[in-house]
Amino acid sequence: MKPLRSEEIEVQNVKLIRIVPDQEGGDASLQARQRSRSGFYRNLPFLIIVVLPTLLAALYYFGIASSRYQSEVKFVVRSPGSAASSELASLVSGSSIVRAGDDAYIAKAYMLSRDAMEQLVEKDGLRAVFDKAGWDFLWRYPGPFRSSDTEGLMKHYLKFVSIAYEQSSGILTLGFQAFEPEDARRMAGALLAHTEVFLNGLNVRAQNDAIKSAVAQVDDGKQRAYDALDKVTAFRNRENVVDPTKSSTGIVDSISRLSLETSNSNARLAELATTTPQSPEIPTLRTRVAALQDQIGKQRQLLGGTTASLAPRIAEYQRLLLEQQFAERSFMSGLASLESARLDAERQRVFLERVTAPDLPDFPAYPYRLASVFGTLAISYGVFRVFKSVSKDVWDHAKK
Repeated sequence: MKPLRSEEIEVQNVKLIRIVPDQEGGDASLQARQRSRSGFYRNLPFLIIVVLPTLLAALYYFGIASSRYQSEVKFVVRSPGSAASSELASLVSGSSIVRAGDDAYIAKAYMLSRDAMEQLVEKDGLRAVFDKAGWDFLWRYPGPFRSSDTEGLMKHYLKFVSIAYEQSSGILTLGFQAFEPEDARRMAGALLAHTEVFLNGLNVRAQNDAIKSAVAQVDDGKQRAYDALDKVTAFRNRENVVDPTKSSTGIVDSISRLSLETSNSNARLAELATTTPQSPEIPTLRTRVAALQDQIGKQRQLLGGTTASLAPRIAEYQRLLLEQQFAERSFMSGLASLESARLDAERQRVFLERVTAPDLPDFPAYPYRLASVFGTLAISYGVFRVFKSVSKDVWDHAKK
């Protein structure tokens, strides 16, 4: 409705007041409304790009986001070292326990694995810990943008766990977030315990494999020793002799004795032939010497020269003894390996030594409310400046 104004007119010396529309005032009001509407549209990008995201961020971080507490624990993975490592460690630190670098990486990988997550779900109520997010839809499980399957749970779990490893010192730092301080400390301690069990399980499997291999070696050596002993026994039964080498020793002694008697007889015969050539003892001595030499030849034939002699049987017997001795040594070596494997299994146990215990946080570590809101404001303003610059360039280009 247009504004009205009054004006005076004089008709036949009579003054009259006429009400007419105020055209000038109406134009001014219309221009004011147009200017106001134009200013609103000019500020609309700023409101949408800067003000609205900042207000939404403030609403989320100060009204919806749940506080998250983080419990930290520092630990090192240790295991008994070898003899050389133990001596070096004893010289350096006075202890026979050395740092297990490889096991530290394994521990880190396990803590970030699905197996560790499933252990926490089954034994420590991890799902109940995640359910305490309240209205915080970004950190609730299952959230609006995450499935409720195991894969979604794993991705959600990785948001709450952080692990840092200092290679120089060997110290691992485990951080676990939760919506309540006690839950954070309990989950950190439970994850540490499950990791220690896992590492010892790996060592147990390796130790069992070593013991199993040693037992197999012992059984094989024992069987070979039994087989060698059976062959020696069969040889003795077949040849009717306990030790052919001892029999040969007797034959050699007999040959030596006969040779000595032959020498004595020859000497006596030579003496008689020189002093008393007609002595009736000479034929007897000659007969004796011939008999002794014949006996020596027979004894030598018993030692070697024919298939029935002792030489091939001695060779076979010595070969059987060599096999028996080798089998016995292999058996004794297997027993030593088995005993060593058992000692290693008892001694080499990996354990997690805590540098600091899981703490009970008394102040939420996350989220950074003010920083997040101001960060949103800064980013939004930067986007707005880019939008404004691009819009100006497009407008100037269109005017040309």
